Amino acid sequence: MTVELPIPESQAQVNAGANANLEPPASTPGSEPAKRQPTAAAAAISRRPQPASRSGSRTSDEESAPDWLAECTSNWETQSYANGQLPAAELCQLPDGIGQLEPAAAAAWWELDRRFRERFDEPVCVTDSYRSLSQQQALRAAKPGLAAVPGTSNHGWATALDLCGGIESFDSAEHIWLTQNAPRLGWANPSWAQRYGSKPEPWHWEFAQQ
Repeated sequence: MTVELPIPESQAQVNAGANANLEPPASTPGSEPAKRQPTAAAAAISRRPQPASRSGSRTSDEESAPDWLAECTSNWETQSYANGQLPAAELCQLPDGIGQLEPAAAAAWWELDRRFRERFDEPVCVTDSYRSLSQQQALRAAKPGLAAVPGTSNHGWATALDLCGGIESFDSAEHIWLTQNAPRLGWANPSWAQRYGSKPEPWHWEFAQQ
């Protein structure tokens, strides 16, 4: 049974969850792009919500994982890839064409989105997810003061989302709810992107493998 998550006792608890999700440092000039090390994809799959038992019993609050998530697999246990150069076959295609995430991030996002729908009666609004290296290079050229250095963004690891639908405002009910609940599922608005961070971006959320 899904239980409503309690509100943290203080903002410090929220910040503690977010501080673990800092944007990776930029590569030094002339160095090769960082490599994504193998991750426990199988463990991520095991954390996904499971279908009802063979007896068919399921409480009204439970929901089985959708087909797009159940069919999403990865070879990251035996492979490593460069930032922004992840094969499409290794990514989960999110529903409604809203983007791509790596399997563990996608599983956590689905559960977060499910709870968000219960609270706001609408899905989490997403504007951006995985970015290829060429897409990050183009964005950096267009917005040098906003986009991360190509090869360093968490969008290139398929573990970051840019959100909308009110979440892009620090004071909205949607943003406050996510701040209180998302860290429990591994998602957070990182400290540098928070209201008093070095580059406030209320819309930017990152996933940290748990």
